[in-house]
Amino acid sequence: MEKKEKAAEPIKEEAKKEEQVKVEFPKVLIFTAMQSERDKIVQPALTKLGLLGRTDIWSVITGVGKVNAAVSTSMALNAVFALNPQEFTNVLCINVGVCGGNDVAARDAKCVQIHRVCNNDFDTSAVDGEAFRKPVLEVATAEKTRTCFTQDHFCTDPNELLQDGEPYYVDMELFGIAAACSQFGVRLVSLKSVCDVIGSGKQKEQYEGVNFDSACGLASELLVEYLSAGTDVVLK
Repeated sequence: MEKKEKAAEPIKEEAKKEEQVKVEFPKVLIFTAMQSERDKIVQPALTKLGLLGRTDIWSVITGVGKVNAAVSTSMALNAVFALNPQEFTNVLCINVGVCGGNDVAARDAKCVQIHRVCNNDFDTSAVDGEAFRKPVLEVATAEKTRTCFTQDHFCTDPNELLQDGEPYYVDMELFGIAAACSQFGVRLVSLKSVCDVIGSGKQKEQYEGVNFDSACGLASELLVEYLSAGTDVVLK
């Protein structure tokens, strides 16, 4: 009698469940324009404070320029809102990075918290005449106001911004970030460190040389000071 082979039992494989990385609702979003700024400013600051790797701190690279900054900030804030609409307005956004500055800024206040930002290359004066005013957003309030002028070109002429001997700072992203934060109704702090001195005739060398590293170092120290102060944000 022919022996029938026992039918093979189906192999039972346990379904492999893909581990889903839990995205934690952030307390802080830190925006830099470039990877190099994140590497030299944000990571050292978070490492010093023992916060590197915290999932409730998001680091966002916006890209250079107002449009990139506004789009990247809006996308990040949309993602945060989707996680927890109820807690959304408690989020703190921080923009930190290097910038240009006049000789007064470089000498007296090289690394500062910015309180006001102007969209400096926005101009409708051809049709609005004397009624035209450049758009300005308040970033924070303080006794001493420091203004950053955001524009989509590298400022090399000190006469382009006449500020009557006052220190001023120039970047290419802050107004875009501030506009997005304003529309979403979230807080924004901006910390800027002067890397190149406008009108010095050596801005390219300053920006590409040791000035960049030293400016990033000062910005990182200010970020540490701000986060550790615990006045606006508590990271427990």
